[in-house]
Amino acid sequence: MNSLGEAVTHLPWLAPCAGSLTALAKAHGAAGLWPVLRRDPGCLLLLARFARSAAALSTFAVAQLRDATLLEDSARLLGQPGFVDWRQPRLQPIYNAALASATVAARLSEQTGRSVPEAAWLAGLLAPLGTLAVCAVDPAAATACLADPAHAEQPLTTQRRWWGMDQAAIARRLARRWQLPPWLGAVVGHLALPADAAVGLGADLELFRLIQLTVGLLQRRSVGLGFDVGTRPDEPAAALGLSLVELDALASDALATCQALPSDWTDPASMPLLRDLLDIAAEHRRLADAPVLEKLEADFDALHQSLARQRASEAARLQLQKLSTLAEFAAGAGHEINNPLAVISGQAQYLMNRDESPVAQHALQKIVGQTQRIHDILSGLMQFARPSKPQKRLLDVGGLVRETAAAVADSAQQRQVRLVCPELESPLSLFVDPRQIRMALTCLLRNAVEAAPAEGWAGIRVVLPTAQSLEFLIEDSGPGPAPQMREHLFDPFFSGRQAGRGRGLGLPTAWRMAREHGGDVVHDERAEGLTRFVLRLPYQPDWKAACLPEDPATDPAVTEALPTLLPVASLQPEVKAG
Repeated sequence: MNSLGEAVTHLPWLAPCAGSLTALAKAHGAAGLWPVLRRDPGCLLLLARFARSAAALSTFAVAQLRDATLLEDSARLLGQPGFVDWRQPRLQPIYNAALASATVAARLSEQTGRSVPEAAWLAGLLAPLGTLAVCAVDPAAATACLADPAHAEQPLTTQRRWWGMDQAAIARRLARRWQLPPWLGAVVGHLALPADAAVGLGADLELFRLIQLTVGLLQRRSVGLGFDVGTRPDEPAAALGLSLVELDALASDALATCQALPSDWTDPASMPLLRDLLDIAAEHRRLADAPVLEKLEADFDALHQSLARQRASEAARLQLQKLSTLAEFAAGAGHEINNPLAVISGQAQYLMNRDESPVAQHALQKIVGQTQRIHDILSGLMQFARPSKPQKRLLDVGGLVRETAAAVADSAQQRQVRLVCPELESPLSLFVDPRQIRMALTCLLRNAVEAAPAEGWAGIRVVLPTAQSLEFLIEDSGPGPAPQMREHLFDPFFSGRQAGRGRGLGLPTAWRMAREHGGDVVHDERAEGLTRFVLRLPYQPDWKAACLPEDPATDPAVTEALPTLLPVASLQPEVKAG
């Protein structure tokens, strides 16, 4: 006998009756199905696997009833052990006790507004799951245990003696094997725990208290099946705001309306065509749901794309705002720093004409050289911060590429990097500011040369992705920027190289020049086996329409906005009083 409980825990399912499975196969919706299915423990177990929360049963899960997987699971398990003929006289009291539990639990839920009535019914009917499962394996042992006089006083001990383990232990193992949701697993396996402790195991607090109260009330009337509830009825009653007198009256009324077992309770395995019916119904539902699923998948794709666009737009907006703020800071700092810098350079040159000693001359030349270096940096920074208004004219794209390659040829030769700049298949012209776009392209190609390894290559290709866009693809054979560096690529003074080996103004300047022309510079992360930056500019094949007269009033050049380092002749020596 001790092996019975172990055998029960390997039960593949609790089989629904043939009528329930037929109703599921023929149903076109959930309306009217609940009254038919709710008295079948096996059918409710199938449905419960799809309800991840008790609240999901508020409309008794139309989606679950329509799910083709439900029918496929039933067809797969059809013929396996697990059917119980509850019409047998010796088993009817067990089924009636479960039905009474469901009826009282549902009525309590309706009266108190706690939990969902459908969930309360389901949990109440399946609360004695361990006992119901024993009936499927050995009905005689189930009824003998419950008929044992010792069961009334010591139900758990008696169950262990007859079955090898008590009904709650059997239910816990079945809940895990059948993958029941935690809210139901807590009811069938842990009613002996306090409600607060059961919540930690996944219990729905209100439903758990409701079933504890239901079982306690029924056992007071000797209707129960020998549960260890772990609490007296007055404790969950108080938590639900009810008195025991009210509860007893409610339980009596519910039991008076308790419905009997359906007359048609047939073993589904005895109907050879039922499996075919379930398979056909499952396939029909999948075909019927296909357009809905396609629409949902399309909506999901559209939502994903919208989110991706929003994220990209937000990232671009933040990048633009960040660079605009840096540009304003750079413009102010450039003016403020360059003024005292001019004084330092001028004073150093003045002293050079007064002190001809080698030591002084060397030191002063260092000062002048470094001030000029700072001036050059500030000039580049101002070019990024406040570029002059583009002076557009027609520019030959092929000639621009050749000029750019020539500008970095010496640097490429020193670094042993091969330049790859193929000639265009046909002439192309751009209406741009030649100086600014040449500067942008030179910055990008120089960056590629410096990033390429020795014996590697760097180059420029020109493509027309659309009729209104022209792209310069600046590529190299280097490994590309590390992922953590990519969001800072266009920040001024950010350089992935060793400190002091790069000013970090090349990419920001190229980006700024492109933006002045309505274009952009981006790092193409999709390029495989190489590093690619894209300089994208507006393109008009009919360039004559773009060549409108320019406003003669233009902004001064950036270098003119910076004070020139003062020559010696323009400086007067400081005269001290006295």
